Amino acid sequence: MQRRRVVRYLGATLLCPLCLRSGTALAEEKRAADSGHGEAGKEAAKADAHGADGETKAAGKAEGEKTGKPAPDAKGAGDKHEGPHWGYEGEGGPEHWAELSEDFRICGTGREQSPIDLSEPTPALLKDIAPVWKKSPYAIVNNGHTIQVNVPPASFVNYGGKDYQLLQFHFHHPSEHTVDGKAHEMEVHFVHKAEDGGLTVLGIFIKPGAEHPVLVPIWARMPEEAGGTVKVEDEFIELAKFLPRNMTTVQYAGSLTTPPCGEVVNWVVFRDHIEASKTQIEQFAKLYPMNARPVQPRFRRAVLLDFF
Repeated sequence: MQRRRVVRYLGATLLCPLCLRSGTALAEEKRAADSGHGEAGKEAAKADAHGADGETKAAGKAEGEKTGKPAPDAKGAGDKHEGPHWGYEGEGGPEHWAELSEDFRICGTGREQSPIDLSEPTPALLKDIAPVWKKSPYAIVNNGHTIQVNVPPASFVNYGGKDYQLLQFHFHHPSEHTVDGKAHEMEVHFVHKAEDGGLTVLGIFIKPGAEHPVLVPIWARMPEEAGGTVKVEDEFIELAKFLPRNMTTVQYAGSLTTPPCGEVVNWVVFRDHIEASKTQIEQFAKLYPMNARPVQPRFRRAVLLDFF
C-alpha cells in the first residue's frame, strides 16, 4: 500500500485532497471507474438512499471485484427488489448490516467507514471548495430511507483538480456526523460523482432557526409513502442557497453511510450550519424520526480542517 505523503509547512499540514484516500480505497475507486459507471445523468434518475443507483452499484461492484463475488444489483430503496432489507433499527439496523449480505461485509470490517466525529481536526492548507450549483428542475423521491432530491446533470464541484457532477441530495435526522460527540438536528448530503466513478459528498448541518426558503417547495411536495416520486419541472430550485455563510470545511476519506458502505467517498463537511424552522424539522422527522448511522471509528485517518 502506498503511504500517504505529508508535508509540514509552518506548523500546518499541507495535503492534497486525493492524498486523504488510502491505497486500498484508491484501487476501489479505479475498479469502480473501470466498471463503466460514469453516466451520471442516467444514474441520477435511478437514485438510492445516500447515493444514486450508480453510486451504490459502483461501490458494490468495486467490493465484488475485490472479493471475487458478484455485486448486488442495487435499486432505489423505494423500488421492489430482492436485496436484503436494511434500516436503522431492529434486526436490519446498522449493527447488523454486515451480517445481512456478503456484499455488506465492509460495513463491519472497513477501516474508513462513515460517519465519524469531526472533533479536533488537523489544520491544513486545502484548496477552497466552491460548488457550482445551478438553478434546475428537480424530482423529489421518498425512497424508504430518506427524502431525496434528484437533479439533472448541470451542477458540479471540483475536488482535487477533478470535476464531480451533482446527482442528488438527501436528508438525515439527526445528523450523521457529530462534533464533540453531539449531533445536530439534521444534515443534508450533496452527492457528486466523477466520470471515473469517484465520489465526493458535501455535508451541511441544519439547526433550528429561521424557515429555509428552499425547503418550503420540497417539503410541500415530498411524498409521504415510500416509493413515491414527484417531478417538478415548472419551477427551478436554487441550490446555492443551501450553502452556509462560512465556507470552512473538514475533509476526510470515508464511505457511504448506507449499505454496501463502500469506502469510495471524499467527505467534505462544512463547519458552519444552515437553519430550518422547528416546523420544517418536525415535518421531516414525522416521516423519518431516525435515519442516521452511528459514528464509526476514525482509526488513523487524517481529518483535516481548511483553516484558510
